[in-house]
Amino acid sequence: MLETVGSVDWFSTVEVDEFRFDAESGLLRGVALRVPERIGFVGHYVTDFNRIEELRATPRLVDAANFQVRPTTYRIFEQGSLICLREVADAGLKNPVWVDIAPALSLLIVGGEYVGWRLKEPASVLEDSDRQSPRGEIDGELNRGLEEYLELTSFPYLDRIFEGDLRVRGKLEKISHRLRVGRGRCGRREVLINQIDSLIRDWY
Repeated sequence: MLETVGSVDWFSTVEVDEFRFDAESGLLRGVALRVPERIGFVGHYVTDFNRIEELRATPRLVDAANFQVRPTTYRIFEQGSLICLREVADAGLKNPVWVDIAPALSLLIVGGEYVGWRLKEPASVLEDSDRQSPRGEIDGELNRGLEEYLELTSFPYLDRIFEGDLRVRGKLEKISHRLRVGRGRCGRREVLINQIDSLIRDWY
């Protein structure tokens, strides 16, 4: 932390996206991105995220000083990618571009302003309790299960979980059952299964 500068708000009770830049070179050193709990719609931005121009680059901070970044406000799944976005003024919806900062991670810049990020194959970053990436093939069922799980753990579904809605529990149990069938032992599947089972135990 002392060797970097970037987005930080020591007094905020809300988790925010964090970007840390090298204090000397100004180049991006790392990010910590939060996943919002609301589902959004793609039409407010563009109709096809895959048609947006992509650039491979390492962002550089011009002024070596801390700053604040508004967090993303909603999430969507689009063609297998997890995309988290925040609201922007209509005047800022021009010239969108993906800036690829890692093999599967991109920042969305619209009208020169950061408005969100995209993670391709989000199942690839599932971690176990030791914060290790387990081995195992990333298959279509795992991707589908993760997408459905993230939908069910977004508002307004979260309100229904808090109220003990058994229909939501049934949906969660169906995802868990599908992940247990047909692929043998898969560490990434087990991570998601354990998360679903933990959620059910905590709220039902």
